[in-house]
Amino acid sequence: LIAEYFEREVIPRLNACDTDRLVQLSICSSFCVPLASAVLGELPRHAKAAQLIAHLVHQDLFIYPVVSQNLERWFRLHPLLRDFLATRFQALPRDLQQRLHARAADWFESAGLLDETVRHRIDADQVERAVALVEVYAQEMQVRGDFQNIAAALRRLPPQALSRRLPLRLLHGHLQP
Repeated sequence: LIAEYFEREVIPRLNACDTDRLVQLSICSSFCVPLASAVLGELPRHAKAAQLIAHLVHQDLFIYPVVSQNLERWFRLHPLLRDFLATRFQALPRDLQQRLHARAADWFESAGLLDETVRHRIDADQVERAVALVEVYAQEMQVRGDFQNIAAALRRLPPQALSRRLPLRLLHGHLQP
């Protein structure tokens, strides 16, 4: 019923290209123009991503601003719309899905957002890169007392990848309640 509503009332208000972009962008729980541009592969220009976001906001198409400490304006899709788009995303070829997640991971890594980087690296089938990244940042985060973010990143790692890294296993065990 909800999918029918989005098919009938929301998707027709977008052109086919914007619909495809929105499906691709749905991999991000929230996004800003530079992140959207990175995921959509239009760096260094941001014009198409900015136009898409502006259109969604102007048409009131289930997009909401997110309060952020960042200089960029961040947005979030309504969870039901995002779920609808995620179903369409799953129908994309696996190599395209991985490429989009890799772009998101690259952007999040450059922004220093470990948890999102790890999530997208894993979804891009770049598990070893995710594990290596957690290893690099875990010590730094421990020194700062950022145990919540370390624990979140460790929880994202597949158990088999975690089991091959003794320092991470020890850290994971130490952080368990």
